[in-house]
Amino acid sequence: MTAPLYFASFNTDYALLIAFALSQALSVTNTLGWSVRMWSDVEGSMNSVERAEEYVKLEPEAATHVPDRDVENWPSKGKISFRNVCMRYRDGLPNVLNGTSFEIKGGEKCGIVGRTGSGKSSIIVALFRLSELSGGSIVIDGQNIAEMGLELLRKSVSIVPQDPVLFATSIRSNLDPFSVHSDDSVSGALCAARWLATSRIHVYYRSCGCSSWSKWIQPWRR
Repeated sequence: MTAPLYFASFNTDYALLIAFALSQALSVTNTLGWSVRMWSDVEGSMNSVERAEEYVKLEPEAATHVPDRDVENWPSKGKISFRNVCMRYRDGLPNVLNGTSFEIKGGEKCGIVGRTGSGKSSIIVALFRLSELSGGSIVIDGQNIAEMGLELLRKSVSIVPQDPVLFATSIRSNLDPFSVHSDDSVSGALCAARWLATSRIHVYYRSCGCSSWSKWIQPWRR
Protein backbone atom coordinates (compact mmCIF):
# COMPACT_ATOMS: atom_id res chain seq x y z
CA MET A 1 0.00 0.00 0.00
CA THR A 2 3.00 2.31 0.41
CA ALA A 3 3.84 2.68 -3.30
CA PRO A 4 0.39 3.72 -4.52
CA LEU A 5 0.07 6.15 -1.66
CA TYR A 6 3.55 7.55 -2.46
CA PHE A 7 2.77 8.20 -6.16
CA ALA A 8 -0.61 9.59 -5.31
CA SER A 9 1.07 12.17 -3.13
CA PHE A 10 2.98 13.66 -6.15
CA ASN A 11 1.97 17.00 -7.54
CA THR A 12 0.10 16.49 -10.83
CA ASP A 13 2.24 19.02 -12.75
CA TYR A 14 5.45 17.38 -11.54
CA ALA A 15 4.20 13.97 -12.63
CA LEU A 16 3.55 15.31 -16.15
CA LEU A 17 7.11 16.62 -16.37
CA ILE A 18 8.50 13.24 -15.35
CA ALA A 19 6.41 11.47 -17.99
CA PHE A 20 7.57 13.94 -20.65
CA ALA A 21 11.24 13.47 -19.65
CA LEU A 22 10.91 9.68 -19.82
CA SER A 23 9.31 9.80 -23.29
CA GLN A 24 12.07 12.06 -24.59
CA ALA A 25 14.79 9.91 -23.02
CA LEU A 26 13.51 6.89 -24.92
CA SER A 27 13.87 8.76 -28.22
CA VAL A 28 17.51 9.69 -27.53
CA THR A 29 18.75 6.31 -28.75
CA ASN A 30 16.93 6.79 -32.07
CA THR A 31 18.34 10.28 -32.40
CA LEU A 32 21.88 9.07 -31.67
CA GLY A 33 21.53 6.28 -34.24
CA TRP A 34 20.28 8.74 -36.85
CA SER A 35 23.16 11.13 -36.06
CA VAL A 36 25.77 8.37 -36.48
CA ARG A 37 24.20 7.29 -39.77
CA MET A 38 24.13 10.85 -41.11
CA TRP A 39 27.76 11.36 -40.08
CA SER A 40 28.75 8.19 -41.94
CA ASP A 41 26.88 9.37 -45.06
CA VAL A 42 28.58 12.76 -44.94
CA GLU A 43 32.00 11.13 -44.50
CA GLY A 44 31.34 8.86 -47.47
CA SER A 45 30.20 11.77 -49.62
CA MET A 46 33.31 13.76 -48.74
CA ASN A 47 35.39 11.05 -50.40
CA SER A 48 34.10 12.33 -53.74
CA VAL A 49 35.15 15.86 -52.79
CA GLU A 50 38.60 14.56 -51.85
CA ARG A 51 38.94 12.80 -55.21
CA ALA A 52 37.84 15.91 -57.07
CA GLU A 53 40.44 17.94 -55.17
CA GLU A 54 43.14 15.44 -56.13
CA TYR A 55 42.09 15.57 -59.79
CA VAL A 56 42.35 19.37 -59.74
CA LYS A 57 45.94 19.06 -58.55
CA LEU A 58 46.93 16.63 -61.33
CA GLU A 59 49.47 17.90 -63.78
CA PRO A 60 47.93 18.38 -67.25
CA GLU A 61 48.98 16.17 -70.13
CA ALA A 62 51.24 17.35 -72.91
CA ALA A 63 49.94 19.49 -75.76
CA THR A 64 47.22 18.00 -77.93
CA HIS A 65 48.61 19.59 -81.08
CA VAL A 66 52.22 20.47 -81.95
CA PRO A 67 52.01 22.13 -85.40
CA ASP A 68 55.77 22.04 -86.00
CA ARG A 69 56.00 18.32 -85.21
CA ASP A 70 52.70 16.88 -86.42
CA VAL A 71 53.32 15.15 -89.75
CA GLU A 72 50.67 14.30 -92.32
CA ASN A 73 50.24 10.69 -93.43
CA TRP A 74 52.09 9.43 -90.36
CA PRO A 75 52.89 6.64 -89.76
CA SER A 76 53.44 5.24 -93.23
CA LYS A 77 55.39 2.03 -92.44
CA GLY A 78 54.87 1.36 -88.74
CA LYS A 79 58.50 0.88 -87.71
CA ILE A 80 58.78 1.13 -83.90
CA SER A 81 62.05 1.64 -82.04
CA PHE A 82 62.42 1.62 -78.26
CA ARG A 83 65.74 3.20 -77.34
CA ASN A 84 66.82 2.69 -73.72
CA VAL A 85 63.29 3.47 -72.52
CA CYS A 86 62.75 4.09 -68.80
CA MET A 87 59.31 4.77 -67.36
CA ARG A 88 57.71 5.06 -63.93
CA TYR A 89 54.08 5.65 -63.09
CA ARG A 90 54.79 8.34 -60.51
CA ASP A 91 57.73 10.30 -59.21
CA GLY A 92 59.45 8.45 -56.40
CA LEU A 93 58.40 5.01 -57.62
CA PRO A 94 60.83 2.52 -59.20
CA ASN A 95 60.97 2.19 -62.97
CA VAL A 96 58.60 -0.33 -64.50
CA LEU A 97 60.58 -0.11 -67.75
CA ASN A 98 64.29 0.13 -67.15
CA GLY A 99 66.50 0.56 -70.21
CA THR A 100 64.17 -1.29 -72.58
CA SER A 101 65.43 -1.39 -76.16
CA PHE A 102 64.08 -3.22 -79.20
CA GLU A 103 63.01 -2.57 -82.78
CA ILE A 104 59.95 -3.77 -84.71
CA LYS A 105 60.05 -3.38 -88.47
CA GLY A 106 57.10 -2.09 -90.43
CA GLY A 107 54.54 -4.80 -91.11
CA GLU A 108 56.28 -7.20 -88.74
CA LYS A 109 54.27 -9.16 -86.18
CA CYS A 110 55.90 -9.32 -82.76
CA GLY A 111 54.77 -11.07 -79.57
CA ILE A 112 55.83 -9.97 -76.09
CA VAL A 113 55.66 -12.60 -73.35
CA GLY A 114 56.53 -12.45 -69.68
CA ARG A 115 55.29 -13.09 -66.17
CA THR A 116 52.79 -10.87 -64.39
CA GLY A 117 54.33 -7.50 -63.60
CA SER A 118 57.17 -7.83 -66.10
CA GLY A 119 56.11 -4.68 -68.00
CA LYS A 120 54.10 -5.94 -70.97
CA SER A 121 51.19 -3.53 -70.42
CA SER A 122 53.64 -0.75 -69.54
CA ILE A 123 54.94 -0.89 -73.11
CA ILE A 124 51.43 0.00 -74.33
CA VAL A 125 51.22 2.77 -71.73
CA ALA A 126 54.49 4.18 -73.03
CA LEU A 127 53.35 3.97 -76.67
CA PHE A 128 50.19 5.98 -75.96
CA ARG A 129 52.06 8.35 -73.62
CA LEU A 130 49.62 7.68 -70.82
CA SER A 131 52.66 8.11 -68.63
CA GLU A 132 55.65 10.11 -69.82
CA LEU A 133 59.08 8.52 -70.06
CA SER A 134 61.70 9.21 -67.43
CA GLY A 135 64.46 8.35 -69.88
CA GLY A 136 65.14 7.16 -73.41
CA SER A 137 62.91 7.63 -76.43
CA ILE A 138 60.34 5.89 -78.63
CA VAL A 139 60.60 6.49 -82.37
CA ILE A 140 57.89 5.53 -84.87
CA ASP A 141 58.77 5.96 -88.54
CA GLY A 142 61.57 8.38 -87.69
CA GLN A 143 59.44 10.59 -85.41
CA ASN A 144 60.07 10.84 -81.66
CA ILE A 145 56.59 10.46 -80.19
CA ALA A 146 57.53 12.61 -77.18
CA GLU A 147 57.73 15.62 -79.51
CA MET A 148 54.35 15.03 -81.18
CA GLY A 149 50.83 16.12 -80.29
CA LEU A 150 48.85 13.60 -78.29
CA GLU A 151 45.85 13.66 -80.62
CA LEU A 152 47.85 12.67 -83.69
CA LEU A 153 49.72 9.98 -81.77
CA ARG A 154 46.70 8.36 -80.15
CA LYS A 155 44.53 8.33 -83.24
CA SER A 156 47.38 6.85 -85.31
CA VAL A 157 48.08 3.95 -82.96
CA SER A 158 45.40 1.32 -82.36
CA ILE A 159 44.92 -1.29 -79.68
CA VAL A 160 42.65 -4.34 -79.51
CA PRO A 161 41.71 -4.81 -75.84
CA GLN A 162 41.41 -8.21 -74.19
CA ASP A 163 37.86 -7.38 -73.09
CA PRO A 164 36.06 -6.00 -76.16
CA VAL A 165 33.55 -3.21 -75.59
CA LEU A 166 30.53 -2.02 -77.56
CA PHE A 167 29.12 1.39 -76.68
CA ALA A 168 25.37 1.82 -76.31
CA THR A 169 24.94 3.64 -79.59
CA SER A 170 24.56 2.81 -83.27
CA ILE A 171 26.77 0.31 -85.07
CA ARG A 172 27.90 3.20 -87.27
CA SER A 173 29.13 5.19 -84.26
CA ASN A 174 31.01 2.20 -82.84
CA LEU A 175 32.80 1.59 -86.13
CA ASP A 176 33.61 5.24 -86.84
CA PRO A 177 33.21 7.30 -83.62
CA PHE A 178 34.76 10.46 -85.10
CA SER A 179 32.83 10.30 -88.39
CA VAL A 180 36.05 10.34 -90.42
CA HIS A 181 34.98 7.80 -93.05
CA SER A 182 32.07 7.86 -95.46
CA ASP A 183 29.07 5.54 -95.25
CA ASP A 184 30.28 3.63 -98.29
CA SER A 185 33.68 3.07 -96.71
CA VAL A 186 32.21 1.77 -93.46
CA SER A 187 29.69 -0.37 -95.33
CA GLY A 188 32.52 -1.81 -97.42
CA ALA A 189 34.38 -2.78 -94.27
CA LEU A 190 31.31 -4.54 -92.93
CA CYS A 191 30.83 -6.37 -96.20
CA ALA A 192 34.47 -7.44 -96.22
CA ALA A 193 33.96 -8.85 -92.72
CA ARG A 194 30.82 -10.66 -93.97
CA TRP A 195 28.57 -9.18 -91.31
CA LEU A 196 25.51 -8.43 -93.43
CA ALA A 197 24.46 -8.07 -97.01
CA THR A 198 25.02 -4.57 -98.43
CA SER A 199 21.31 -3.80 -98.78
CA ARG A 200 20.61 -4.58 -95.14
CA ILE A 201 23.65 -2.64 -93.89
CA HIS A 202 22.42 0.64 -95.32
CA VAL A 203 19.03 0.10 -93.70
CA TYR A 204 20.07 -1.02 -90.24
CA TYR A 205 23.60 -0.25 -89.23
CA ARG A 206 23.10 3.50 -88.71
CA SER A 207 19.68 3.50 -87.07
CA CYS A 208 19.77 0.42 -84.88
CA GLY A 209 21.62 0.62 -81.58
CA CYS A 210 23.85 -2.13 -80.30
CA SER A 211 21.35 -2.94 -77.56
CA SER A 212 18.78 -4.08 -80.11
CA TRP A 213 21.35 -6.37 -81.73
CA SER A 214 22.98 -7.52 -78.50
CA LYS A 215 22.14 -11.22 -78.85
CA TRP A 216 23.35 -11.26 -82.44
CA ILE A 217 26.39 -9.04 -82.19
CA GLN A 218 28.04 -10.12 -78.92
CA PRO A 219 29.86 -13.07 -80.53
CA TRP A 220 31.26 -10.62 -83.10
CA ARG A 221 32.75 -8.14 -80.61
CA ARG A 222 36.21 -9.55 -80.93
